[in-house]
Amino acid sequence: MAWTFNISALPVDRSQTEAFGQVQFSGNYTTGGDATGTFVTVAGANTAGWPDYKRGASQLHASRPPVRGNFQVDGGYIGVIVPVANSAVPKLKLINPATGAELAAGAYPAAITSAVYHTLELDYRVNL
Repeated sequence: MAWTFNISALPVDRSQTEAFGQVQFSGNYTTGGDATGTFVTVAGANTAGWPDYKRGASQLHASRPPVRGNFQVDGGYIGVIVPVANSAVPKLKLINPATGAELAAGAYPAAITSAVYHTLELDYRVNL
């Protein structure tokens, strides 16, 4: 597994569901953006174990990409969200700000795997 999205908040309103949490990286980076991500806490879009009801959990369907997102990376890199057609899981691309170049394919550098403050927010349309 290359990255894990640990969802800590799932606010919902009439038009969108927002998944927010921290990202952890492991394994290898793929040129063009790493799409081998896993969502944790809302496993299978089920929030039954949460202390409050999350109406929007059912809106995180595998066939719908997020409509908006924000990806902040600790460890000296810039994070970019790359939508993937027909998938709720986007690619996460990493850019070196000093060179403007994308991270090379291969094992994630220690600056990425050891940093703990990578955050991701993905907004999805609510099913009507």
